[in-house]
Amino acid sequence: MLILSRRTDQRIKIGDDIEIVVLGIDREHVKLGIAAPRHVPVVRTELLAELRKENVRAVQAGRAVSPATLVPTLRRIGLQQRAASTPAQVRRGDQPAAPPKKVSSPSASVRRRRRIPKQPVQS
Repeated sequence: MLILSRRTDQRIKIGDDIEIVVLGIDREHVKLGIAAPRHVPVVRTELLAELRKENVRAVQAGRAVSPATLVPTLRRIGLQQRAASTPAQVRRGDQPAAPPKKVSSPSASVRRRRRIPKQPVQS
């Protein structure tokens, strides 16, 4: 495990696509901003635990688990748009294949999501 100390507005890069920003620090809480590609799931661990518990309850109840039965739980924990298309994918944490998007540059999608204005080209 890599342990780093950061101050407000300092950043950490993970690979080329993921950036973590310290937005604020308050006594016992740290507010982080995470910019990652859409295909990379970013979920708090306590929410993953809740989803796993829901899957276990469904299996123990002897009923078939379908994505439709998980929609209320996924909405509650904010994963509705990233819901997998089959129960096996939900158990494994796989993501269904998404069609490729046309992006003019690698950073264009990040600019759009974070609403950072495009910098003018200087000659």
